[in-house]
Amino acid sequence: MGSPRPAGPSASAYRDVQVGNLGQQSTKLDVQDVVVIFAVVSAVLGALLLISFVCIFYLNKCLKRLRMKHEELVATHNGARQELDNLWMRLKNVEDSGGHKRRCTVTFSSSVPQGEGTNRMSRAASTTSSLVYHDAHDDWMATEAFLNEHQAAFGNGATKTNPYSRFDHLHETGQHHELNQELKELLEDDPNNIELLWRYARSCHALGYKFGKDKRMIQEGYKHAMLAYEMDDGHFDVLQWTAALSGSLTDFLGTKERIQEGFKFREYLNKALAIKHDDWSLLHMRGRLAYNIANLTWVERKAAATFFADPPTATMDEAIEDFLEVDKIRADWAENLYYLAKSYQAKGDKAAAKAIVNRLINVEPIDQSDRNFIDEAKKLSKSL
Repeated sequence: MGSPRPAGPSASAYRDVQVGNLGQQSTKLDVQDVVVIFAVVSAVLGALLLISFVCIFYLNKCLKRLRMKHEELVATHNGARQELDNLWMRLKNVEDSGGHKRRCTVTFSSSVPQGEGTNRMSRAASTTSSLVYHDAHDDWMATEAFLNEHQAAFGNGATKTNPYSRFDHLHETGQHHELNQELKELLEDDPNNIELLWRYARSCHALGYKFGKDKRMIQEGYKHAMLAYEMDDGHFDVLQWTAALSGSLTDFLGTKERIQEGFKFREYLNKALAIKHDDWSLLHMRGRLAYNIANLTWVERKAAATFFADPPTATMDEAIEDFLEVDKIRADWAENLYYLAKSYQAKGDKAAAKAIVNRLINVEPIDQSDRNFIDEAKKLSKSL
């Protein structure tokens, strides 16, 4: 008999193996499904987060636009109230004087904060703010009414033979937007016309302060003022508005750039005064510049020295000299008297400061600005 043949796997064993294989395949499929589902969920969540970020960014931009609109409306409202107040006071003075007494004033838009004491006014300068150079230029904003009424006295008055008299009339009557657009179109055909260039720069300056401070418009005006300055750095009107826009521009510059522009600002002022040495508005601007620089603290001077080997310098005596020159021309100008008194106080000459304060307190106010300076003078007198 032969040896017995080994028994093969039974049918049940084959079934068990097949079931095990199917179980492994099923497990693999379950893991793959989980991975796919996880990937899909992650993609959906990522898309939702992206959409959320986009929505938040868009809403933030909308809020910024609304905030800017609100600030423009507030500025317009405050400006209208100030103009109405000034008009009412002017009409009152005309009635009181029979229409013969007329006086003009120049104000600095950020000089005397209403409802705040003299302590805040003791220093108007900082290397970390635009006040060092920008405050000294701000009287251009408020002096425009006076300059417009007395344009001939400042070098380029409108006359019958002046081909630019229409543009000056638009400026004098406050039609700055129309003037700006008209000059812009003319400059496209005649870009090297210096008379168009400085008038366009002037219109940009006016529009730059219509609703708060418009950086783009100030930069546009400064660019064209510099084009005119490069053509003729001895043109008085060019120097006037180059200085004004230079001072405005510092509000949008960093500390180093602001100091650099401050040197140029002083240069424009000095060149303009070399042409018209008795221009009271330019003298006051230069006096304010000297006052602000002289008031810098030790820390601020050190900060300026980190940027320049020769930082800007000025003394109270220089400020006083300019303010006194202005006082010879406009003896009852409240703003000039206030800063003259402050300069004497900073120098330590309390007797001279007291004498100027007493003069200022007795000045008849013509508008709210005068009243503000008189109120500040009364507070100042208590410390003298």
